Amino acid sequence: MHGDALQFSYEAIGEFRVVANIPYYITTPIIFRLLDARKNVKSMTLTIQKEVAERIVAQPGCKDYGVLTIMIQYFAQPELKFIIPKEAFRPMPKVDSAVVHMNILEQPCVTVKDEKMFFRLVKTAFSQRRKTLSNSLKSFGTDIKDVMISAGIDPQRRPETLSIGEFARLSDSLPN
Repeated sequence: MHGDALQFSYEAIGEFRVVANIPYYITTPIIFRLLDARKNVKSMTLTIQKEVAERIVAQPGCKDYGVLTIMIQYFAQPELKFIIPKEAFRPMPKVDSAVVHMNILEQPCVTVKDEKMFFRLVKTAFSQRRKTLSNSLKSFGTDIKDVMISAGIDPQRRPETLSIGEFARLSDSLPN
């Protein structure tokens, strides 16, 4: 099939697995488009830029941990398989590559009351990454510190220290 990977109707082809060396400049949009079709996608094995791969598989407390990490790990279990040095390619690119394998989960890794609220919370928390959670989440209301404390989360923590489960718990504690 010949077409635009971002516009292709993956939902129309039944179950499939993705094995690809995707254009680095559209890595994130392609991954998110495939996650949109996750009911049909069983797994993805992708050659991507090493730095993006490290962000995808990052764990809480790591500098690479962020919105991309949580967005992907919510729907998939990623594993960095190996690094491909830039010298392995001709012409040689400016960056190293990595192969990442992602098994698509049958259900998201955590259960949340409102997925849109969960993702809005995550994006807002990381929009001011160096601030404490209570400062970066002020737009959620003046009582955000109280909500965080009731969810068992220290308002002075930074977003990169929260697990996906803690983000889910905080999201579920927010008033609708």
